[in-house]
Amino acid sequence: GESEKASSVIPNKVYDGLACKKLVITKDTNAIKELPSNSCVFIKNNKEFEGEIRKYLSNEEIRNKIADAGYKFYKKNLIPEIIVKPILEVIL
Repeated sequence: GESEKASSVIPNKVYDGLACKKLVITKDTNAIKELPSNSCVFIKNNKEFEGEIRKYLSNEEIRNKIADAGYKFYKKNLIPEIIVKPILEVIL
């Protein structure tokens, strides 16, 4: 989306894609910059989307390399146990 909210959050579908070890192509926003540059493909606008899809559909090795990096980042930093750990330490 083009709204202010869309630029300030990472959509759940990005997390879902990372968790499923799939290549994620997403809009480059302030929020998405929290993810490592090797974990997703960041596009500036919708016009770039088709070209990026074609590029990675025809290059399985690079597609899998980025998907693997995204999955490793997810497992190390974004699984629910890691996300809630600081909260549980405060309330327990």
